[in-house]
Parts: sequence; C-alpha cells; structure tokens
Amino acid sequence: MWLRFRSATALCTLFFCWFPLAEAELARTKLHGGRSPDGRFAIELQSQPTKTGGAILSYVVIDEKTRTALLRLKSSYSANTPDVDEVPDRWLNLAKATDVYWNQDSSLVAIDECPLQHSGRVFLAAIDGDHLARRLIFPENEILRRTGLVWARVRLRVCAGGSASWIDNRHLCVNVGGFPSRQKGKAAPAGGFPNRMYRAVIEVEPRSRPRVVSVRPALDANR
Repeated sequence: MWLRFRSATALCTLFFCWFPLAEAELARTKLHGGRSPDGRFAIELQSQPTKTGGAILSYVVIDEKTRTALLRLKSSYSANTPDVDEVPDRWLNLAKATDVYWNQDSSLVAIDECPLQHSGRVFLAAIDGDHLARRLIFPENEILRRTGLVWARVRLRVCAGGSASWIDNRHLCVNVGGFPSRQKGKAAPAGGFPNRMYRAVIEVEPRSRPRVVSVRPALDANR
C-alpha cells in the first residue's frame, strides 16, 4: 500500500512538473499591427523550440477577451535549422518582424512575413461574427501568371503606408517584385531581365476564394 502511494505521488509530481516546463518554452511575441481595429482580436507569433535547434513558429489568431487561439498558421520560417555560420535566431527574428494588416471591420487580416531577399509569404484569414476563424488561400500563383513572366526570384508583399494595404473593406493591394527568368513569348535580353515590379488588387470575401481583380506594372517601385 505504501509503495503504491509513493508511486502515485511520483507520477503526480512528474506530470505537474512537466507541463509547466513545456508551457514555459512557448514564447509569445506581439506583432506590428497585430491588434484588430475593434480590439477583439490579435495576431501573435508563438515559438516552440525543437530538439534540432530550430523552432516551430506559428502566427496565431487570438480572441482578446478569452485569450483562446482561434486559428494557427505555420510560418514559412518554421523549423528551419540554423547553419553553423548563420546569424543566431535569424528565422525567429524575421518572423518577429512580420507585419499584420486588418481590414476596417476586423473580419479579414493579411499577415506579411518580413523577407530575407525573396523569402517569406503572405497569409490571409477571415473571422466571422461567431469568432470562428479560417485560413483563406492567397492567390499568389494566379497573380504571377497574370504578369506574363516566369520568375526566377519573386516576392509578393502587402502594399504598405497609411491606408494603402486595404483599399476598402474587401480589396487588398499587393506588390510583386523580383527577377524574371523569361517572358512568355519573348526571348530574354542579353543582360537578362532587370528587377520588375507589379501591383495587384485582390477581392477578398470571408466565405469564398479570393479573386484577382487586376495585375499591372507598378509605376512606383517603392513599397
């Protein structure tokens, strides 16, 4: 009987000690622009270290009232194992520098990862009146197809500066920038293609697939 009591106590101690330690490893970071305009939601970065030296990085939609997670989006920088000569915490720091853009009524959000050269992605999510959140497919391939170019390196980013990101409550502005490898129907010039910039507008509805409205050469190369 005494042995059984001691075993149960040891197990209880083990489990009550283990869970707090695991939770302590989960680091949370508030992101720039992460709080929704109505204050009901926020986007935060959560980082869970891995045994290989990388980290599982996620952008999490948080209900500010209950502090519950409504949606978890895995960062494109997640679980990258640093090279020997790499800057410490490079991928984590890039994820921490991610920008968040909410529409006016806090029903749609664009999450734009900070780029290293042409790395990173844009994520879209919708939140309805019942506080249910879901990921929307960002139409990157369709935007690139409409440029008429085949890209060697390219990055799509949300237009920044003032109210440039969300043109209105349903239309998002996106910049396209990079180096094409060829243009459909045309041979590449002798020196190769220079950096090209385009600007796209996509229509985003919470319950349907985002639709590309327009893709045009950008007059202003500044983001």
